[in-house]
Amino acid sequence: MRVQEFTPRKLVIFDIDDTLVHTQTKVHVVKDRRVINSLNSHNFTHYKLQDGEKFDFGDFANAKEFFNNAKPIIPMLNQLKNDIATGNKVVMVTARADFDDRELFLDTFRKYGVDMGKVHVYRAGNMQGKMQTEEKKKIIIRDLLNKGNYTKAIMYDDAVPNLESFVELKDEYPQTKFYAWQVSLEGEASEYHRTNEDQTLEERKKKRKPRRAAYGPSLYGGYGYFSNYGNSDSSGDAGGGDGGGGESIKNENFADGKNPQDKGDAKRHGVNTKASVSSLRKTAKQGGRKGQLAHWLANMKAGRAKKK
Repeated sequence: MRVQEFTPRKLVIFDIDDTLVHTQTKVHVVKDRRVINSLNSHNFTHYKLQDGEKFDFGDFANAKEFFNNAKPIIPMLNQLKNDIATGNKVVMVTARADFDDRELFLDTFRKYGVDMGKVHVYRAGNMQGKMQTEEKKKIIIRDLLNKGNYTKAIMYDDAVPNLESFVELKDEYPQTKFYAWQVSLEGEASEYHRTNEDQTLEERKKKRKPRRAAYGPSLYGGYGYFSNYGNSDSSGDAGGGDGGGGESIKNENFADGKNPQDKGDAKRHGVNTKASVSSLRKTAKQGGRKGQLAHWLANMKAGRAKKK
């Protein structure tokens, strides 16, 4: 029998609440049919059920509330779109269960330019049992790793327990390098763990810098919903950037494989290289390739001005 080759592929995992969007939705803790506590998404991740307690996710199923009140975390949404555009296998793994209105839930991300055909969402809230959220997510991610020969697995999440559970999988998959990124309230992702035999985690922490996602929308948006929430799963995910390499934006390739400083690129996209920093900032808001170039040029000019 012919041995299957280990094809270089990258799996990128995004949490939703407090990673891609901020919400005020509460998970209720119920005991003896009474609500004894209400938790936001951050506190829910750290809450340990006591005897006789169970979670009530009723509010978390309200798609209208999610659509109207979810506030986008722009840097991470841009990171999501950048990973999709570069061809990575991108999924979302959330503590939530199914929503009561599938299309309205999807529209929450569509309105920010995310293409549902490029991402799949796995809902840990649908899993039965009293397991903690991090254990449920671990089961989902393990299943994904079993289905694909991934050389790299990258996870973005605001909750440390979820990241720790993710990193624990590295012993089960020695051929896969694991990158864990903790997302702050401002949307900055800092390296929590990287599979790197040359340096200890403490050594990397001393010189690491927060990772900011690529500015402006990529060539594609992307948001898909697994199991009847979007297109069916596909395996065409080879190639692209790793989303977890810890490189600064100035060294990062954008969606079309070119760097912003490539000669003649600004002219081809109609960016005035002699414009002021404030003018370039306005152009950057247009997004796309033109916005990326304007953003890069504005940063360059602002940096030169500081040095004078």
